[in-house]
Amino acid sequence: MGRDRLVMPGGVGEVPATQDKDKDRRDVGGNGGSGIPPTPRHPFIEGLLKTLPEPETEWPAAARAKWLQTAANIFDLIYKGDGGITVTSAI
Repeated sequence: MGRDRLVMPGGVGEVPATQDKDKDRRDVGGNGGSGIPPTPRHPFIEGLLKTLPEPETEWPAAARAKWLQTAANIFDLIYKGDGGITVTSAI
């Protein structure tokens, strides 16, 4: 402490526990932990991602094709472009 030094006041810079949890959620969004909130995703994309099964679990090819076709249909709805995508299962 002294006239030529800055001292942060007490209580400033402390982050409440609820804000710590919010930071973890922001980092999941694919921003590489930069602390910059990600651009919000369309609710259809969020819903689609929530339906993905956990890694290392069984997911039949027909169900994968159905999920991918659903993704293609959502992309057709929310993005501009011509043509469409059809997904089929090889099994």
